[in-house]
Amino acid sequence: MTDLMAIKEAVESRTGVIFTPYAWQQTPKDRDEWGTITMDGQADAVWGDGHMEEQGLEGSVHLFTRSVTSGAPGAVQQALNALGLSWRLNYVNYESDARILHYEWLWREWGAV
Repeated sequence: MTDLMAIKEAVESRTGVIFTPYAWQQTPKDRDEWGTITMDGQADAVWGDGHMEEQGLEGSVHLFTRSVTSGAPGAVQQALNALGLSWRLNYVNYESDARILHYEWLWREWGAV
């Protein structure tokens, strides 16, 4: 199974954007793009003979950008594909108070326990 740091490294290498695991940050004044990556927990499980045989884990990737023409959203999706994760773009919001676009992808992975 892919660990959270592998997701972070893959996304950072494709986007050039710094991502912080688990942390919600205040808007950085010195960057136009930043992000967070989380592992939210167990999505589901496959049981057999009284024990868990496979476990699905899920989490999210959040990208914050001030640019409507940023290539980072597409690069995030390429990174998730390269890792073999199932994912979906959950939403894109314009946060008017901070004047940023906020993208959220939900990802899921299955693997042996």
